[in-house]
Amino acid sequence: MAKISPVRKKISDYVIDEIKNMLVSGEIKEGEKLPNQNEFAQKLGVSRLSLREAVHKLLLLGVIEEKPGAGTKIINGNPATWEKRPAAPFISAKDQTLEFLEARRLLESAMILYSINHVDRQDIANLKKDVDDMRNALKNGDTGRYLAADLSFHSHIAGATHNRYLDHMLSTIQNMLHQFMKEAFQEIPELLSDSMSYHEKILKFITTHKFESAMESMNGHLDSIITLLKKYYAARDRS
Repeated sequence: MAKISPVRKKISDYVIDEIKNMLVSGEIKEGEKLPNQNEFAQKLGVSRLSLREAVHKLLLLGVIEEKPGAGTKIINGNPATWEKRPAAPFISAKDQTLEFLEARRLLESAMILYSINHVDRQDIANLKKDVDDMRNALKNGDTGRYLAADLSFHSHIAGATHNRYLDHMLSTIQNMLHQFMKEAFQEIPELLSDSMSYHEKILKFITTHKFESAMESMNGHLDSIITLLKKYYAARDRS
């Protein structure tokens, strides 16, 4: 494998091109792990920083997944489909972000209704732990921990459907969701307390098997985010 010699493109883009070539040639396959980052960066002749930038882009595209202790695994081994995926919704892109939230609302509200006949005690225990973690993180002003528990809550909503395909649908946008929420909490701090209130409502209604009320609360949660975002964009446009 030839080492990368950048001309105009960012080095991280050349790294992504090389990973595509490795998949096409069969050197690596879907489901396999990428090499250790120090080793891989040395093999490609790039800095570890450039490799990390490429890995971040592939995470946002849903091409790879990273799990602590498990390394970085290829989950989409067909490079022809990568450019067809929408880009991560950065909060600076108004139309793109609002479109993403509308899609998310449709998906997650449907998941709650589907889970009516499938949710079990372990699902509810998982959701309760997530809400407890969110509450403690908010109390301690730990936005990073709150974000992790928030993402876990929505992942457990998908898991409560006990439908592998619905679960997979949410997992494919998980990195995009992380990107959006991280920026949104930084730019609009009031989202945190608003988010906490809605998650408590959703948990209460799922626990008492009032799934239509839980769905309404999920819609209310996402509508509230959209409303706060529109106020943010209006203020930004005036300045």
